[in-house]
Amino acid sequence: MNCVSSCLLLLRACDEGDYETARGILESG
Repeated sequence: MNCVSSCLLLLRACDEGDYETARGILESG
């Protein structure tokens, strides 16, 4: 997954309060 798509997913997860998903995205690099 490239940086842009992962950043967008991260923003959306945070916006929805889905910190579990956001953390998973960060940890997967």
